[in-house]
Amino acid sequence: MSLPLAKQVISQPLAKRLKALNVRQDSIFAWHLDGTLFQPMDMENPYIDYSAFTSSEIGEMLPGVYHPFKMDDGRYIWLREKENDPRSYADTETEARGLMLAYLIKTKIINVKDL
Repeated sequence: MSLPLAKQVISQPLAKRLKALNVRQDSIFAWHLDGTLFQPMDMENPYIDYSAFTSSEIGEMLPGVYHPFKMDDGRYIWLREKENDPRSYADTETEARGLMLAYLIKTKIINVKDL
């Protein structure tokens, strides 16, 4: 059984948030404003509203000190191994990674220009 594509990429609201944080828009998938998920043939396509990053694409942008864990309730958490460090929780690993990336950019722990 394969996972639906919409569960393999970040949600449209998170994609919109990352674009607002100036994250480059170069995913292999994209969201239209109407909620349609598609695979663009040309990344310079002016109709790409928000990049729908995959777990791997987000993982390449995150510092190596952050790790995913699946919790007993089925949710995912993305965190550093220190107890007081920031954590992000979500229903999918991809969303947890994306939330952590947004947090790290917003709090200036990482610079979006370095991604």
